[in-house]
Order: sequence, then structure tokens, then C-alpha cells
Amino acid sequence: MPRFAFIVFILLVAACKNKPSIKEEPGVSEFEDLSGQFKEVKAPFYLTDTALLTNKDTSAISSFSTLALDSFSKEIFGKAKVKYSPLAHITVSKKEDYLIIKASSGNKKIAYLLPFVNGEVAGMLPFLIPDADKLSSQASTVDKSHSITKMVSRKDVNDAIVDRKEVYTYNVDAKKFDLILTDMYEDANADLLNPIDTFSKKHKFAGDYFMDKRNLVSVRDGRNTGQLMLFVHLEKNKGQCTGELKGEILLTASNAAVLRSDLCVIDLKFTPKGVTLKEKSGCGAKGEWIVCMMVHIQKLKV
Repeated sequence: MPRFAFIVFILLVAACKNKPSIKEEPGVSEFEDLSGQFKEVKAPFYLTDTALLTNKDTSAISSFSTLALDSFSKEIFGKAKVKYSPLAHITVSKKEDYLIIKASSGNKKIAYLLPFVNGEVAGMLPFLIPDADKLSSQASTVDKSHSITKMVSRKDVNDAIVDRKEVYTYNVDAKKFDLILTDMYEDANADLLNPIDTFSKKHKFAGDYFMDKRNLVSVRDGRNTGQLMLFVHLEKNKGQCTGELKGEILLTASNAAVLRSDLCVIDLKFTPKGVTLKEKSGCGAKGEWIVCMMVHIQKLKV
């Protein structure tokens, strides 16, 4: 009997070795699993503070690390436990996607936009943060060019509507969002602040160019000799139409430069006495932002 048992054992082992292997189905990537929890929408996508605050979706995102969001969420929610819920999935290109996520705790809610490149999270932008001001309303959009616009409207003491708009584009190479446009319809008497004022200005074109105290083109040294930093603030109609733009310009000739973005192209021509701006494509939703095109702005004499 012992010998028979041993022979049976050998046969069982051989049968196990010869048993056909079971092929597993191809696995689903982490991004596919995550994005499958979102409703896929096409741009333009529009979200208001009212829609966000009244959103009743209580589903929680599963299998997703929120480390990229938690540090910012602490500034809004403190130590309270935060729940993340899916809002929308926008396909930008074959390798790029946007996921818009709701973060909530109690009555507080905010929305994030996370860009994914080749299935990997590659940045974060606070998409919409409702405030406690009953006189204001907020809305954020992803337009057909996949730029992000954040808008705030507020009633002043005279019941007039004042607005603020910021436009961002996603820089895939740098894996960050660039602020390319700020439209401000605020107090026309407020001090004009130049965000690049303290940067180096050794280049021959670096300096401040003024048409008057409310219209400024500021140029500062860039990362290399063929690149400069630019800040533009232009107004008309006593401040009722105001625009700001900040970015990097590339020198294209001995006295010329260009600023290029997904929404805006501006040619600059420098002379010993000033600079001329020419809008080549719309800098704003309707191409109305640059209000002083073809105007020669004189350089401030030091």
C-alpha cells in the first residue's frame, strides 16, 4: 500500500504540471479605472458655484491617492475629513485628459482640475472655490481650446456688477498651469501693481513703457538672451475695460519680439523712444482684450 500511494502521488504531481495554465484577461490601467468613475463630457464645460454647492452626488472616488489635493484641502477644510467625488472627465488629446473632482466636508465644497498625461497625474488647479460673499457669484469653464477661465462677479455698493477673470493654459512640458490673462474690472483708482517690477532689467529693451499712468508695458530680463519677461496693463473708458497679461516673449529680430500662447499672439516692436504692440490674434474670449493696439507707448525716462 505505501508503494501504491507513492505512485498515485507522482501521478497527481505530473497531472498538476501538465494542467493548462489559465490566462488572465488584460488588466485595466489605474487611470482607466479612475476615469471610469467620471461622466465623460466634451468642452466647453461650465460649472457655477451654485451648481457645485447644490450637487448631491455622494459617491466617493475609489482607488485614488489624494496626496496632491490634501495639502491644499487643509487650507480650506482644516483638519476635517474630506470626501472626493467625480464631476467630469474631459479628453483633451490622445495623451492628455482633465478630471474635475469635487472635494467636500460638511457644507463646504470646492472643485479641482487634475491634468493627466499618458495616464499619470501631472499637476493640479483649484477650479472653483465658492466664497461666503452673498453679493458675488463664481463660474469656471473649460473652453473648446481646453483653456480654463475662472470668473467672479460681484455687486458693488451702487448695485453695479464688477468682474474679475483669469485664464489659464496647461503647459504639458512643464506640467503646470500658466496664467496667461487677467481681466480686472475693479476700482479704477486702485494702485497699479507690476508683478515683475523687482526683476532684473539689464537687457537693452528692459524697462517700463507708459502711455499714461494707467497703461503700462513692462519688460524684464528673461532666462536667456533671446527671451524676455513681459507684463502689460491697459485700460480704456476710465477703467471700465481693463486687461492684464503676463508671459514670456521671444526676440524675433534685432528690434522685435513676439508673445505666443494658445489664445493670444502679440507682436512687439522696440524703438529708442518706446514700443509698439500689435495684436495678431484674439487676446480674450472675443478678441477684445488688447484695447490700445498699434499705440506707441513711450519709455519711462529714468
